[in-house]
Amino acid sequence: MFRSLFARLLITIALVLTVSFLILSAILSNFAGEYELGRRQEDVTRTALAAQSLTENELSLKEYTKLSTYLEGREGQLGALYRAFLSNTDETVLLLCDSDGVVLLAANGTATPPELVGRSVQYTVWGEATGEGDFASTAATVFMGEPPRVVSAYALHGKEGAVIGTLAVYSTVEGEGVLTRVMTRTVLLSSLWIVLGALVVLYLFCERLAGPIREMSTVTKRFAKGRFDRRVKVHGNDEISELGTAFNQMADSLEQLETMRNSFISNVSHDLRTPMTTILGFIEGITSGAIPEEKHEYYLGVIAEEVRRLSRLVTELLDLSRLQSGARKFNFTSFDICEMARLILISSEQRIDAKHLGVSFNSDADNILVRGDKDAIYQVLYNLCDNAIKFSREGGIFSITITAHSRRKVAVTVYNEGEGIRADDVPFIFERFYKSDKSRSRDKTGAGLGLYIAKTIMESHGENLTLESREGESCAFTFTLPLAGE
Repeated sequence: MFRSLFARLLITIALVLTVSFLILSAILSNFAGEYELGRRQEDVTRTALAAQSLTENELSLKEYTKLSTYLEGREGQLGALYRAFLSNTDETVLLLCDSDGVVLLAANGTATPPELVGRSVQYTVWGEATGEGDFASTAATVFMGEPPRVVSAYALHGKEGAVIGTLAVYSTVEGEGVLTRVMTRTVLLSSLWIVLGALVVLYLFCERLAGPIREMSTVTKRFAKGRFDRRVKVHGNDEISELGTAFNQMADSLEQLETMRNSFISNVSHDLRTPMTTILGFIEGITSGAIPEEKHEYYLGVIAEEVRRLSRLVTELLDLSRLQSGARKFNFTSFDICEMARLILISSEQRIDAKHLGVSFNSDADNILVRGDKDAIYQVLYNLCDNAIKFSREGGIFSITITAHSRRKVAVTVYNEGEGIRADDVPFIFERFYKSDKSRSRDKTGAGLGLYIAKTIMESHGENLTLESREGESCAFTFTLPLAGE
């Protein structure tokens, strides 16, 4: 499960969200703790300042030179006063210390802790009192090395303003405060719900993202087994939908190619078997004496025609293989395209006469030099003319037109009157293995490779081969070549 892209994406984002919220919780908890600590420090400072004022002014401390002398016999009275002042809370402790730091009196809101009296307060910096109400310290370490959370201490002034002791107030709050606990709990619970909600949304999103990919994987495995009947479902118009559309288009092309390939194999098998059966039958007839000697020459001619048919098929297959592998190299030279067209017309004279075709040859000049591979262009032009004659109607027009364009190009058009090419066949007419005459009633000698080879040759020359067809009327193929010297 965790090896899939969907699971890894889901787990990764979930971990990122969880860690992010934990860090956020820690930051907010620390902020709450700092805020609560600061607020408690302010409370302790105000308490210490008020206690100092109470001690110095209302208790007539200014008449004494020693704090211990003042406290003799007054511990109980002061303890009760301080307990009332501290509002019945055990979290805040008030200490009266002499000038040497020895605790003379300790009190909280409910009791007078006797265990603190007589201990020496250990502190880092008490500060130097310079006048009444001077702030002494907020960072003392008191009692057996255990630091209070917050401390505030002020000097106590006696007779003639002399410092006779120190009043310190500290809070014994331990652990996290209420605000910190509440905020931490709130943030953690909120984070949990947010993470759960995000995971649900993320799951749906990842499923939307990974679902089509999984479906493509399943369909691809079917393709590998030669089954092209499935397509992926496309929803929306985002990138995944575009990928699905492209995938289905690829599947259509593969299915079409597979259909043409199967048809090609069937055609080639038929085209190989038929002439070989004919050749074998006639040879056996001649050698066995079943065919009279005076007819040997005629049947040997039939055998020769079947051999040439086999040769053309093998040549097309070899050309296809060489073109696809890139093994066929082109030798670009200058040659007369008009002379080439005239030679092809002369070589096709018998077939033209047999169908009583009206021939038209039109050229801007008697001789036009173009640049290209002469043998390859001859193959293209001969193939186009051969198809034009083959599919011309009896007594129709067959023409070759050569026109020099202003763009220093020569256009060669092969036209014939006949059935033309159906509109459904036009998009596929240059595909390999494709034959528009699927019934083989007219095209019995081709394997569906001629136009594909011609198209590939022209593209290798940097030119193009185009088709204009009017179904039931005519058909025209046109290719271009650069003028020699251009």
